[in-house]
Amino acid sequence: MGESFLILVVEDDRDIRELVRLMLEAEGYRVIEAENGVQALEAARRHEPDAILMDMSMPIMDGCQSIRRIREQPRLAAVPIIASTAYNRWEWRGKAILAGCTDFLPKPLSPGNYLPCCHDTLVNRTPGRHPKLLRKR
Repeated sequence: MGESFLILVVEDDRDIRELVRLMLEAEGYRVIEAENGVQALEAARRHEPDAILMDMSMPIMDGCQSIRRIREQPRLAAVPIIASTAYNRWEWRGKAILAGCTDFLPKPLSPGNYLPCCHDTLVNRTPGRHPKLLRKR
């Protein structure tokens, strides 16, 4: 298959995190996981992912705080971040954009909306990286 994009999935709900991981891996993405904003910041620093999929409502450090902290890191400042939540979509969308996310997807997540958004974000918006073709289903 060759090298593929590395995506950090940040989600406090284990079942949702596993579902997202399975969807992404089935498309050829490599996936690392975090269950809160603190773990997300640590994983992003350690692995420097190509993109981050960030739940907004989490314990310990929420998505907005985590996005701001990630954006403060020079090596991570341009990493695309797709925010997602099931709560008041417009209010959280505004918060996520102000915090520095690249895109926003409301829950529930489905392969039909999630995968095209991930692909578009990675191929068209990742600064300084060459698009890597992923296997087609």
